[in-house]
Amino acid sequence: MLYNTRYNKSGGIKFMRKTMEKMKEKKAITLIALIVTIAVILILAGITVGMVTSDNGVLKETKNAKTLAEIDNEKSIVERAKMLTMMRSKNGSITYEVFEPALKEEAGKMPTEVSDAVGTIEVLFTDSNRYYEIDEDGNVSEPQEVVRDENAGDITKGGSCDGSEEKPYEINCIEDLVVLSIMTNGGNTELNIGKSTLYKKQVVLMRSLNFNSKFSYNDSTTTKFGDLNQDGIVEDIRTELTKTEENCVGFTPIGKDHNDREARFEGKFDGRNNEIRNIYINTTKNAGLFGGIFGATIENTTVSGKVTSKGENAGGITANGPGNVLNCKNFAAVRGKKWVGGIGGNIWSSVASTILLVKDCINYGEVYSDNRIGGIVGGSSGKVINCYNVGSVRGEYFAGGIIGQPRQILTITNCYNLGRVTGATGCKSGGIIAEKYAETTVNNCYNIGEIEGSTIKGIGGTTVNNSCAFGKIIAKSSSNTIGGETINSCYYKSSQKANNETTEEGAIDVEGKTAEQIVELLNSYKDDTGAYPADWKQWKVGKDGNPTFAD
Repeated sequence: MLYNTRYNKSGGIKFMRKTMEKMKEKKAITLIALIVTIAVILILAGITVGMVTSDNGVLKETKNAKTLAEIDNEKSIVERAKMLTMMRSKNGSITYEVFEPALKEEAGKMPTEVSDAVGTIEVLFTDSNRYYEIDEDGNVSEPQEVVRDENAGDITKGGSCDGSEEKPYEINCIEDLVVLSIMTNGGNTELNIGKSTLYKKQVVLMRSLNFNSKFSYNDSTTTKFGDLNQDGIVEDIRTELTKTEENCVGFTPIGKDHNDREARFEGKFDGRNNEIRNIYINTTKNAGLFGGIFGATIENTTVSGKVTSKGENAGGITANGPGNVLNCKNFAAVRGKKWVGGIGGNIWSSVASTILLVKDCINYGEVYSDNRIGGIVGGSSGKVINCYNVGSVRGEYFAGGIIGQPRQILTITNCYNLGRVTGATGCKSGGIIAEKYAETTVNNCYNIGEIEGSTIKGIGGTTVNNSCAFGKIIAKSSSNTIGGETINSCYYKSSQKANNETTEEGAIDVEGKTAEQIVELLNSYKDDTGAYPADWKQWKVGKDGNPTFAD
């Protein structure tokens, strides 16, 4: 009995132990299952939330769809008001006086504001904070947002930007652009703005800016930078905000001079393919969006307006100093006495080994100078690649479709000129280069713009390779078909020759050949290795029937 009792007790204990172990196992399995289940739920929930809230999520898509619908409605209102204005105007023009009441009719209860921005009518839809521009041709722009920047005039944006590649300084409004100019021109103690060349610092243009639009200013009634009368008139703001010196008004260029170590720009400016429109510069010194640069890079920036220097060095993008200009466009009229170009006035270095680069740039603006003028650059060294000029070029001495006069060793590749180059009596003019000063190599370029001057070169340079000059030549003294000391596989048409024109060795007459045949000749060029140079663009027949570059 006792034995049985002990046995049963012992067996019961064992049984209980086994049972508890099984229960523990079950609990463990249950707990694991529970954890797995929760994890799956969380994952699914995360996926669901992500699907709803991500950049491509349902909420985002819904919001985007709503925004697009609002934009379509706003644009439709603007278009209807525009058409109504044209019907009511005597000559079919779009004027502020007629457009404003027409917009009110079409917008109904939607709150709107109309602004006359000198050549452009702007329409603001107050609730959405979006505005549209109507240009002189009646084109309606894509929507833009009105600037609302609590850190206007502070390119660090409250300290969140340090000028690094990851956190570049930001330009969001005209006030920011002006402060950048002040910093690189020695600072301003009254405004508590320190001086800085922004050495190796990154600056980005966050949006397009229009000096004639009050919507490009953070506060159109500000007294810190301008509008001293507080009347909110944009013209007054522009004049006061950007006053430079006595009797000269306009934007003060970023950086004073490349020789001034305390007042030049030494950083990188990325326009992010935005525009700085209606800039007005009128000074006795370096004139351009940038006045003086040193080792700087300016890229992806478009400028329009009027740039004038009563002295030397003027360019739509930059006036003077060594640096790189990449993928920039100029629509501004540029004027100066010497070293003037649509993109740059004087982009060069006194050190011949310093390789500077002007690449993928286009000039559409009219360019004028007394001396050393080019559609792209007045004076340059290094490399000019993939650039072309459309604007007219006028000068007294040394007027070139691309370059006025090289300053040091220069290579020009894949460039062309479409604009008219006009030189005064005694002026040397060229389709690509007006006059060589240093060793200059021209590769794979062409000119079809009309050239007028005393002494003319169809292309110009020291060595000219695989290029063609088909522009009409009006020479008052003498001219060269191509114009180079060494000419390799270059083409002209005898019908375009002037009476006093000299045909050099290496220049080939292609009169009577089809455009397709000329293109075949250009694409058949071989270098010393027996191949077509890898960095040269291929040719094709353009819409005008002339050779041009393939895409």
